[in-house]
Amino acid sequence: MTESRAMGASMHADSHGTGSHGTGSHSTGSHSTGDSTSRTAAAAGRSVVPDRTGVSRRGLLCRSAVAGAGGLALASGWVLPALATNQATALRLGRHTRKTRVVVDLSDPPAYRLFTLADPARLVIDLLEADWLVPAGALPGATGHVGDVRFGVLDGGVTRIVLDLAEPVRVLEHFALSPREGYAWRLVVDLTETSARAFRADAGHENAVIAGPAADGAGRAATAPVPAPPPGPPSAVAPTSAQTPAPTASAPVNAAPTAAPAPIPPQPVRPRPAALAPRPPAATPRPTLTPAAYVPVPMRKPPAPYKPVIALDPGHGGRDPGAISVGGIYEKDITLAMGRELRKVLVGTGRYRVFMTRERDVSVRLRERVRRARQANADLFLSIHADALGNPRVRGLSVYTLSEKASDSEAAALAERENKADIILGMDFSQESPDVTNILIDLAQRETMNRSVQFANTLLRALPPEVRTLNHSRRYAGFAVLKAPDVPSALLEMGYLSNQTDEKLLRQRAYRAKLARSVVEALDGFFSAAHGVQGARLP
Repeated sequence: MTESRAMGASMHADSHGTGSHGTGSHSTGSHSTGDSTSRTAAAAGRSVVPDRTGVSRRGLLCRSAVAGAGGLALASGWVLPALATNQATALRLGRHTRKTRVVVDLSDPPAYRLFTLADPARLVIDLLEADWLVPAGALPGATGHVGDVRFGVLDGGVTRIVLDLAEPVRVLEHFALSPREGYAWRLVVDLTETSARAFRADAGHENAVIAGPAADGAGRAATAPVPAPPPGPPSAVAPTSAQTPAPTASAPVNAAPTAAPAPIPPQPVRPRPAALAPRPPAATPRPTLTPAAYVPVPMRKPPAPYKPVIALDPGHGGRDPGAISVGGIYEKDITLAMGRELRKVLVGTGRYRVFMTRERDVSVRLRERVRRARQANADLFLSIHADALGNPRVRGLSVYTLSEKASDSEAAALAERENKADIILGMDFSQESPDVTNILIDLAQRETMNRSVQFANTLLRALPPEVRTLNHSRRYAGFAVLKAPDVPSALLEMGYLSNQTDEKLLRQRAYRAKLARSVVEALDGFFSAAHGVQGARLP
């Protein structure tokens, strides 16, 4: 059986509710964009891999359209934005903290529906009247909650996108974005993690049937009425000789003629139904398309640009003073002052939201700092410190990211001192396995660590020349506060209170403000590189 026939048989079987549809397999580098009648996937030699995500054309069309939607309407319920076929030109995936964004680029407003399927977990997006023009090999790979992307074309020009899920998800929101800033129409679907039980309960439930406004404004969306058979006149039996009844009594045969009896008026005969020939069954009306009137439908406003959440962690606090300078300055006071200054600058940009693990001189355990940042859905965690060394000549800024193998002996000693801060607060976790110490560096954490390194490098590049850095300013150590498995994290060592020059600078608000502006510049660069738009998620 050829690929074209295999696809055609699949469509035929599915029309009876038992078949499945073919999809192109991204994992094998082959994609299908055709069916047996109007597409050319088989002719192009691309493989068709069956998937159990099919639904019959009847089931696909027998859905009620969104009330009041403009455009052209089928009697079966789909609402089309216009007669012209839409074109899907790209599909992108973007990863955000605890969310995965799916974006489909289209030439026109999309008519779509989406739903999830279990065993295995999948998200299905159906695009009505859409041609799939995404080049082979241009589909994204595994990203966030999505393990793989496939597609196929059902009969009737319905393009089906199948996202193989790496874990159970729920649709957080979905919407269409109109053309702007160099982008065409976009269908956006945001996914977030959910429990396996909730996923199974929701699997198979249709999430949306959406359409944009009509391209032109003539007529009204309607379907042809079914003409009722014209009522015929009641049939009657044709009059016969029996209509004139015989006399009630006969004259004797040999009787003499008598006067002719008075004529009896004919009695009306009650008409009886005639046996009618069976009428041929009325033809089943076919759905018709009529010009559609433009009915104003309030389009959903695109969401405001996403503001990343920055978790600022002023080191130490309360009973834990941190390092103490030769002049008696506590590290906990310097870090809190810097945290407040940085929050002020970040909020002032209007591009970020800020969460602080502590806003006053209080004690906060290390694992509690991590927990609070994760609870706030932080997009980045920045711990702020100013340590002291035995050598008073050493000065300069450095940035640490997580590694179980310290970059040098000083980094290892510093991490050990910082991780023992909880013992100072009367909570010795050295014999236990709290969340912040038992998280192994596994594959699930590798991407977070890579992003942490990206931010650290970006931060060092953003520093002005007058900010002194260590010779080896990029460092690695096993800091407990950097062990959030899903939040990029870095530790900013602003300088050393054991050095008089660093101490003097860190006590100056103007210097702290300069550092804060450099951090904001680094954050702008980091999120711009990660998501394509400064301070915003992937559009």
